[in-house]
Amino acid sequence: MLAVFRISDQRGALKASVQAVQAGHDAQSRLAVLSQKCVEEGIGPLHVGVAVHLGDVVYGNIGAKTRLDFTVMGSNVNLLARLQTLTATLGEPLLITADIAAHLDSPTESIGEHQLKGIEHPLEIFRPAQTT
Repeated sequence: MLAVFRISDQRGALKASVQAVQAGHDAQSRLAVLSQKCVEEGIGPLHVGVAVHLGDVVYGNIGAKTRLDFTVMGSNVNLLARLQTLTATLGEPLLITADIAAHLDSPTESIGEHQLKGIEHPLEIFRPAQTT
């Protein structure tokens, strides 16, 4: 699933970044409740990774009259998809790019530079700081 937090006159990059990360935290919290119910029913736990990035995209309807889809496209969508895949590889529930980390007032931790498939240069990746 892809959620877009559009930057506008009413919601700048700072607010959009904070809201996107908060939505990721909320999704993880709600998933934990649902996962516990699944475990109690013998289904097994649910896991999902959330990735948050800030960048330009192209969005709109694409297709023909008989099959019209709304979609989001661009190199930033590809980067975000690769970052989301990295959540499983690293076992991290929420990963963010430096562009997002720079806008947050909550602490983050760098987990190093990672080469993402289809992305030319390694990117420094962050996670929300672990609280004790």
